[in-house]
Amino acid sequence: LIIGGIGTCEVHTGIGKTFVFFKCLQTLPKNTNVLFLSEAQVREKTVKDDAEFYEKLYGYNPLENYNVVFKLYQSAYKTSVQDIFPNSNSTFICMDEIQDLLSDKRILFILNSNLNNVKLLALTATLDRKRKYIVQDEEITKYQLLNRFCPIIYSYTINEAIDDKNTRELKFFILKHSLDIRKNIKAKGKNKEWMTSEQLQYEYLDKAFKKAIFMPDSKSKDKYVRMCAANRARFLYSLPSKTELVKTLVSKLEGKTLIFGLDNKSLIEICPNAIVETNKNLSKDLEDFKLGKTQITASNKILRQGENIPNLSNIIFHSYYSAWPVFTQMLGRSRKSNSVGYVILVLTENTQEQKWFEAATENLKSSWIYCTSINQLIERL
Repeated sequence: LIIGGIGTCEVHTGIGKTFVFFKCLQTLPKNTNVLFLSEAQVREKTVKDDAEFYEKLYGYNPLENYNVVFKLYQSAYKTSVQDIFPNSNSTFICMDEIQDLLSDKRILFILNSNLNNVKLLALTATLDRKRKYIVQDEEITKYQLLNRFCPIIYSYTINEAIDDKNTRELKFFILKHSLDIRKNIKAKGKNKEWMTSEQLQYEYLDKAFKKAIFMPDSKSKDKYVRMCAANRARFLYSLPSKTELVKTLVSKLEGKTLIFGLDNKSLIEICPNAIVETNKNLSKDLEDFKLGKTQITASNKILRQGENIPNLSNIIFHSYYSAWPVFTQMLGRSRKSNSVGYVILVLTENTQEQKWFEAATENLKSSWIYCTSINQLIERL
């Protein structure tokens, strides 16, 4: 990066991606215009917190003497680097968690910007090399798109970090879960409602998805397939029996616990101070959790990346999907420590969740310990 001025560092979360930004920044002349792009609003605070820690280590604040502007991907695509720094002859852009920029809409920031005399640093924990997206009417992977303007120049995976003991020692557990067969949930049709079970409702939604797959090709087929897949996924994300299982599990664990899930209502039911968009006290609850005033919280995407959680003992996956980069980002919340960290994934057997789990963890070398009950899991910790 220092030689060419452009490059992506693919580094496991927890190793110190922000320090990579600081080190690159120090190679540039003072008063350089710097744009830091990110997905999460909290990222500006965490960068500034990391700068204070950097100052304790090295004796100076790495952000001083630079004109640093923080901007979110959600708004950056509407502008360009020249709009932000209209009279700049040289600009440095750091794109945090670069995968969040690589979409049909957000890539417009790159396309709208003149990148001559602009140095680019992109940071990510891991980049999806398989799944294809439609970007500017082209089917392409995020990896391929990134390499067009900011190629990967360094990669350090979670497996390498584990082998080198540069990340926290983690033990991985699977807690098996089964769909409830009791008819205790409400289903709705066009003109009526009825009581059904998780098992029956899942079978209904899964059958609808498979039926959609084999429909004759038409303009409406793809949309209908996506709708059926989304209906099935939302149901699995919000299983009442799974929520109850996690509530019981959390009550028996020792230490600070972070629960990841994809349904905010379920997360709030598990933990009323969950760090989700619908929580009006989100900032205070997050600070209390970081300071140890509370020992349990839950989150969807807000804590997936960028936030440092000290003294975290347990990570629980309540619900998830198949994206490996997202999975490794979440693992990165368990920062390096002298104690072992526990990763517990609740797996609903004989459902699509089994395939999501296999896809999300296929690159992880560490073995999983399977448990059929909470008591068995607690005994093995």
